[in-house]
Amino acid sequence: MKISGERYFPQINNAVLGPYEPFISYEHWHRYCFATPLVSGKTVLDIACGEGYGSDYLAEYAALVYGVDVCHEAVQHARQTYVRNNLRFLQGSAAAIPIPGQHCLDIIVSFETIEHLDAATQEYFVREVRRLLKPEGLLLVSTPNRMVYSRGQESQNPYHLHEFNQEELVQFLGRHFAHIRLVSQRVYPTSYIWNLAAPSAARSEYQLLLDGVRFRPCQRDSKETTYLIAICTNGAVAPQADDSLLIDLSEVAFRGVPGREQWHNSTLYWDSGCGFRSEESVYEPVAYEPSFTVSYRLDPSVPCRRLRWDPVEARLCRVHLRRVFWQDDCGAHHELDLDQASSNGDRLAEGVFRFETGDPMVYLPITGPVAEVALEGDCMVEGEAASLQRLETLLAHYKDELRGMQELLQAREQCLVEHQQCLQECQQQLQESRQQLQEHQQRLQEYQSLRTLGPAFLRALLCAAHRRMPPWVCSVLSLPRQPQPRSTANTSWQQVRKAG
Repeated sequence: MKISGERYFPQINNAVLGPYEPFISYEHWHRYCFATPLVSGKTVLDIACGEGYGSDYLAEYAALVYGVDVCHEAVQHARQTYVRNNLRFLQGSAAAIPIPGQHCLDIIVSFETIEHLDAATQEYFVREVRRLLKPEGLLLVSTPNRMVYSRGQESQNPYHLHEFNQEELVQFLGRHFAHIRLVSQRVYPTSYIWNLAAPSAARSEYQLLLDGVRFRPCQRDSKETTYLIAICTNGAVAPQADDSLLIDLSEVAFRGVPGREQWHNSTLYWDSGCGFRSEESVYEPVAYEPSFTVSYRLDPSVPCRRLRWDPVEARLCRVHLRRVFWQDDCGAHHELDLDQASSNGDRLAEGVFRFETGDPMVYLPITGPVAEVALEGDCMVEGEAASLQRLETLLAHYKDELRGMQELLQAREQCLVEHQQCLQECQQQLQESRQQLQEHQQRLQEYQSLRTLGPAFLRALLCAAHRRMPPWVCSVLSLPRQPQPRSTANTSWQQVRKAG
């Protein structure tokens, strides 16, 4: 029998419901235990019996029990697993119960069924119940209280079509039954004090509430109703119900579920053009023993560019893929060449990857419209403590590397500052050199201007001045000796030029 989230399965070492254990077992088993005093010696119908564990338990007390479920596979499993002379399993829906006749049953039990039906089918279901119940018969029906059960959930239970709150449930059942007794159910941690000599008829209840960092007694009833259980009848006497306490002698809630280390959450992502997103993913729980086979159903109307498989969450692992195959929208089957698969870990061989990260990913180059993907292989998953220790070691190593890179970066930044200062000094020296060059160029231009006047101008200047030069200077310069003018004041520039 394939285990899904739609039906409870009593073996707690399954990967689908394992994350919710042991609390989901407490809830389901307690309802059937609560019903046993009412079914003693009676003819009972367990509608939506699932895999049959509850019907089998009621058959220990009842005269005859019918277990009815709409799933053929569940009914076949129940017939093979639970065999009693006073137990019958039938396939049928809650809207058309496959038991003929009228007013032939004493008790009808319907635990966690009605919320799986839409509003119209819920009416057909109650009509079928009234057809089969004796006038004094009882209906036991349980359903989640929408105000508590669905509060704070990111997504609703996909199998629940129409949930109730307390007022809505009473109003719905009140249209069909004269008397309704409503009780509440929720799992709470409990400390139990009981009489050793004989059970006590009276029971005292005390409640604790965490106030900051310490507990304190709560003076008023502050329990929350997660599940509603209604006892309904059209008989003359209103039904009665005692408070009920279920005790787990194995203390699984404290000691842990055996074998839980083997259960892991695996996720398949598909990229339709916007990258890998949680909105485009499908989740499947899987148990690595270490061999595994897991399949994922996709919407073939959305073509994908590639796939990504995350085998585990927050664990180190080693994956050996033996086969990866998929079915397209036409029903054709294809198999992936494992040499084309890649990952964010170390590739050891074809299809073999070792991951030293808490988020392992395997990339599968599968494109086009994909209806289903299946993977087979082995997966060795490190324990939680070992994974945490290894990740802490890797984190410390990465921190050391980061610290070294930061120190190197600081050294290079300091070197950059020094180079920038040197560059500023060089730029300042360059500016000074440019100014000096400009001054030299200006002087050169002046010299060149003098040169263009020619030697004649220079000789004229010398001749104008040689009259006052000593004779030996004139001889050195090869200048003729000219008589001194009587008055130097009368010497004009024109005379100087003529002398030249």
